[in-house]
Amino acid sequence: MKNKKTKAILLASACAVFVPLLAACSQTQETPDPVPESNVSSAASSAPGGQALSLDSMAQEIISGLSLEGLEQSEPDMAMERIYGLTEEEQAQVEEVAVYVGTGGASADEVSVWRAKDADGVTMIQEKIQGRIDTQKANFTNYQPQEMPKLENPCIVTQGNTVVLVIAGNSDEAASLIEGMLG
Repeated sequence: MKNKKTKAILLASACAVFVPLLAACSQTQETPDPVPESNVSSAASSAPGGQALSLDSMAQEIISGLSLEGLEQSEPDMAMERIYGLTEEEQAQVEEVAVYVGTGGASADEVSVWRAKDADGVTMIQEKIQGRIDTQKANFTNYQPQEMPKLENPCIVTQGNTVVLVIAGNSDEAASLIEGMLG
């Protein structure tokens, strides 16, 4: 009898510790606000000479060029569904995506590079990116408030069917780097 009582106490203690942790790490979806125009740039969607860039190579060059650390690549389908909240129908509008996010939840740093199939896909991706930024703001405001400046001034570059998001501490440098890569 004493053994069952001990197990019940241990289980209750574990729940008391882990349930609040899970709640603190959960994401809430909010209605996206428009991206401030000062943070939106334009660039060409292909490399000089007309060759399309590999989105994963582009993301890696951004990470390297900005000296970002602690980013891990997310599997594309998982990133579209879980991180950005795309439905199956919305995923069908995406030709390719590369997403790198901070590990461990301590950093808001993120790089995502998208290629949509058409203009409607670009609009949908832009809306999902804004939703992601808003969600991250809600998540980090009390949890890691020192990350908020990155989320308040993200770099979003859109041209043609390519959309790039960089959440880091240096949006102007990121925009310049991306525009240089896209030509």
